Amino acid sequence: MTDYTYKNGVKVMIGDRVTVRRFVLWKISGRIEYVPGISKHHTEMHFYGIDYVGFRGEDGSLAKLILDPKTHVVYGPKFENRDPSPVLGFAPACVTFEEDEDAKDDPRV
Repeated sequence: MTDYTYKNGVKVMIGDRVTVRRFVLWKISGRIEYVPGISKHHTEMHFYGIDYVGFRGEDGSLAKLILDPKTHVVYGPKFENRDPSPVLGFAPACVTFEEDEDAKDDPRV
């Protein structure tokens, strides 16, 4: 397992409170919810040798933050503090559900 760090050298952990800059003027606070090697594997968080850290903003927005494959540093977030409270978990974008038997007869579906 690889240890990923922020630019200041602190190890990236699930539940970390961070601030991410969106565009030039806006900052969004939130938490790290997916870390490769720690979290359950999601195919969408790995792309041609590049890994991503999953971020959920306080507004509910989700973002993938790029990890440098050579230095193992995550780009973008500014580490604020560790938060031991449980996280929601970073769900993949494509979620499939089993078909609901009652919905087959419903004309609205």
